[in-house]
Amino acid sequence: MNEYSIIIVQLKLENLLLNTKEVKMRPIKYNTDTLVDVNQARLLAASVVLLAGAYLITGYTAILFVLAYDYFVRLYMTPLLSPVYLLVKLFLPLFSHKYYPVDTSARAFASHVGLTILIIVTSADVLDYKLFAGGLITVLAFWKVFEAYKNICIACRFYELLQDKNIEIISI
Repeated sequence: MNEYSIIIVQLKLENLLLNTKEVKMRPIKYNTDTLVDVNQARLLAASVVLLAGAYLITGYTAILFVLAYDYFVRLYMTPLLSPVYLLVKLFLPLFSHKYYPVDTSARAFASHVGLTILIIVTSADVLDYKLFAGGLITVLAFWKVFEAYKNICIACRFYELLQDKNIEIISI
């Protein structure tokens, strides 16, 4: 490559950069069939906090298996097989609240992240890495405290950030 071709490439790149247009992001459109009550999601998060706290206090591995089973069944099968979901549906009418719908795609992404964390925690606990498992379940518990108390879903915000950047999550 000679110096003339390098100058031509530089000129083409400068021309390309000068002719770029500002791209506006499209708003996220929600399908009304995929809406869930945010109060139900917050109550589910509170129950995860309680179960994570029970594991941290007792160190009983079966609690992790129940949590992982709950996440797996809610994501890949039907929520009607989930014990935590059934308890939430039982206690939800006891609270007076207005129905506040939220899109499930961000919540599903957050559930996938939570299931991944729980699988890692369960594996670490079975392999006798108790300190690592305790630290990771504490991170999950703090994440769920924010979701239950302030309705701030950290993984949901990350999903929305990816959607704003036009990065589509196809499969997890």
